[in-house]
Amino acid sequence: MPRIMNRREALKLAVAGGVATTLQACGSRLSHGAPINAETAPRFEAALPIPPVLEPARSDEHGDYYEVEGTRLRITRTAKVGSPSMEFGN
Repeated sequence: MPRIMNRREALKLAVAGGVATTLQACGSRLSHGAPINAETAPRFEAALPIPPVLEPARSDEHGDYYEVEGTRLRITRTAKVGSPSMEFGN
């Protein structure tokens, strides 16, 4: 038969859980190191592709209507230099 926990034991567990959560949150902040300096951070190697502005196919008093075609594509990203690539898409 399971033992019934009294109020004091429940309070001890709650305090221990709160302390553990606080230490974990503080530790994760400290483990990331110094804040990133914008002057020393590496720059992007490729320009951000910005698509042209889409013109509406038709308009009426209710709003604009657009025709959009979907394409399947395969994107390969490298997380870090020298690490294996991850593939996204179909």
